[in-house]
Amino acid sequence: MAKNKNAKKTADQEEDKDEVLKQKVATVEDQLDNTGVTIDTRGFPSLIKDYIECVQAQTGCDEISATVNVLSLISSVVQKSVCIPKNDLSTNKEGYFQKLYPNLWMIEVNKSGGFKTTAQRIAHAPAYVIQEIITSHNKSKTAADAVDNLEGTQRQEDGLYEKNIFLPTRTTFPALLDVLSKKKGGLILSSEFGTWLQQLTGGISSTSMRSTMADLYDAPRLFETATKTGGVITLEEPFISICGATTHSQIAKLLNEEDVLSGFLPRFLLFLPPVKDDIPNALPSVNVNSKYSRIESDMLKFLTSIHDRKEFLLSNDAKIAFNDVHKMMYDQVRGETKQIKDYIEPFLRRWSPYILKIAMLLHLAEDQKSTILDRKDIEGGGYVVECAYTSTKWLLTNFILESEVAKRSKVILRYIAKENGSCLRPKLLQGNKNFNADEIDKIIKYLEETGQIIIVADTLKTKTVYQIA
Repeated sequence: MAKNKNAKKTADQEEDKDEVLKQKVATVEDQLDNTGVTIDTRGFPSLIKDYIECVQAQTGCDEISATVNVLSLISSVVQKSVCIPKNDLSTNKEGYFQKLYPNLWMIEVNKSGGFKTTAQRIAHAPAYVIQEIITSHNKSKTAADAVDNLEGTQRQEDGLYEKNIFLPTRTTFPALLDVLSKKKGGLILSSEFGTWLQQLTGGISSTSMRSTMADLYDAPRLFETATKTGGVITLEEPFISICGATTHSQIAKLLNEEDVLSGFLPRFLLFLPPVKDDIPNALPSVNVNSKYSRIESDMLKFLTSIHDRKEFLLSNDAKIAFNDVHKMMYDQVRGETKQIKDYIEPFLRRWSPYILKIAMLLHLAEDQKSTILDRKDIEGGGYVVECAYTSTKWLLTNFILESEVAKRSKVILRYIAKENGSCLRPKLLQGNKNFNADEIDKIIKYLEETGQIIIVADTLKTKTVYQIA
């Protein structure tokens, strides 16, 4: 009887140990994966909120990913139809320090298999439709123009048909500049941003290309560059939006000191959706006759109705809100450590105008007739930029400022966690062949010294166990 009681007590103790270890594993996995990045879209216009929901329902992507792609969609079609003018003392025209168009440069950083390509394709579906409409119209127009020339008449053009929606993604940089000189602008949409960047550098230095792209970011009134053959390419207010997606390993290569401090990468809003381990649906979960069909139709109708050019001004409430969020951002960054501050300040200088760019798109979706931005528009833009700030801080901390041993330790710690929190040495070596035995020993020592694992040693090294602390 006493033996049975002792056996039961031992079994209960083992169960308790297992439960404690499970809880420790869950805590470690949360610390490794939880970036603390969220986005608040509650104040967005219903058209945009509904379309974000539509993209999520069709792809299984996170709200952050859907939001990035929906804003990119609207920017790609709106282009230079709207702007905030430059503040002009000679005409008493209120505005910003420079003319602002709603071009957005955004990169989503997500794991491989994180629905990046699917989200881009589904969200931008209306843009593809509009590009086809424009192409078809322009083919018909060529024949009509020939008739007009014979009759001495001139056709009135619709603003939509003067646009080009997409720019090529598989091209060299000189070829891209040539396209821009003819088509005035468009969206670069790439689910493999790192690969796109490598292809683009082609026959010129990466530094030269990035410097030129940085110059084009503000849609300069006139930009000229020489060609290899001695010619000149002239660009007039080129409108370039970029919606890229990449993996954590690819962004680690981009997040180097040179790229950050050169000003190229800080022109991008970086977004870090939470890691999801959900099993993707085998078949589409959205019925073709569902409410989402109407939402897609509404978005297409909205985008094709944008014709006339308009200039936005800020209401008094919007000015107050913008000043408040601008100051809050700078105060927040000034409160960071010097290490973080030095790297994040180049991004900070571009975040304020991004709030206004996004505010224009939000306002247009709410009220196409009004040209006065209000507090709600500024707050909406602020929430998007706040998400980019949190994402950027996490990425900089984990990919630039973190020591190499700390980065490597996360790989090993994650592996032990995946093994239910406990792993024999031979299995750890076998499952991490990117590191040799000496390197793993150094990482194990670091993890033990920092209190992240405990080592259950054995006289036989092959029976040594590494366990989550």
